[in-house]
Amino acid sequence: MEWSLDDLLKKVPNVEFPITYRGEDSHVVGAESVSKMKLGEFIGKCSEIKSAELEKKSCIRYYLSGSNLLEDLNGDNANDELVQIRNETLQFKQFIEEKLSETKRLSSLGFWIGLDGQKTHLHFDCVNNLMLQIRGRKTFLLVSPHNHLKLNLHSYKSSKGQDMDGEIYRFSQYDIFNTEIPKVEIFKGTIERGDCILIPLGWFHAVYSEGEETNYGSYNIALNAFWNATESEWDTWKHLKLFRNNY
Repeated sequence: MEWSLDDLLKKVPNVEFPITYRGEDSHVVGAESVSKMKLGEFIGKCSEIKSAELEKKSCIRYYLSGSNLLEDLNGDNANDELVQIRNETLQFKQFIEEKLSETKRLSSLGFWIGLDGQKTHLHFDCVNNLMLQIRGRKTFLLVSPHNHLKLNLHSYKSSKGQDMDGEIYRFSQYDIFNTEIPKVEIFKGTIERGDCILIPLGWFHAVYSEGEETNYGSYNIALNAFWNATESEWDTWKHLKLFRNNY
């Protein structure tokens, strides 16, 4: 897959994608709201961000985060467009499914598109994750699940109402991009176009995305696959079982 932003604007003009957004002055690291937008509208919002940044004004950051290409959509045009994109991901999907055992199941195939400088704060997922970089590059900061008690995860009190329907409790209160975390080993890796990174169940990760220049600005594009963990994987990280039924 060699999708450019122009390719995607032509191929999926009617598909509404989940967009996360947060103000730069949000007092809770990782707290975001979710909306749905067509790709053209999303690019328009991102253009407003660039203008605000040039004028050194505070602004909202928008991120197309993990739209599931395996789910059907409302509307014939949107579904037809989605089928075309889904067909173009078949090689990636088949590669993953060939590696999975019968006890594992691919649960999501997702788009990730954001402006240069997009950050995802330190958190864990309750699935396994393989990320394929398509445009730009991503730098990952990774922390073993063994360190979960040292990472100061959000509580109801610390989230101050910004609980993202409970998802905030998977996020560390540390801003790992600007703060040292005592007695915690951090692994760092960068993926570029055509590279993949595997993030197993429960591994904490933060991501910094760098863009590739387009007619609309500098954007980062990636595709990922989530698949469900086995019972033995859940048994390895027993502290995650509190989250299992919710995420």
